[in-house]
Amino acid sequence: MASHSIPSASTKAPNAELTDKPLTCEEGWDLIFSLFGSAKEAYAKVGGSEAWMRSERAAWGQDLSSA
Repeated sequence: MASHSIPSASTKAPNAELTDKPLTCEEGWDLIFSLFGSAKEAYAKVGGSEAWMRSERAAWGQDLSSA
């Protein structure tokens, strides 16, 4: 995975010299790919993606579990 944390927002002037090394293309893609498992873990905590969708629909009054 990427060796750098997510870069913080810069408050420097646009032409100020950068002191932090920007991520390489490969490091950027590694950071993106590291996020792919996040939803899987979050859905598992609530019983899976279908259970999450049913609870969201029920909260909005759109329970379609009989469909």
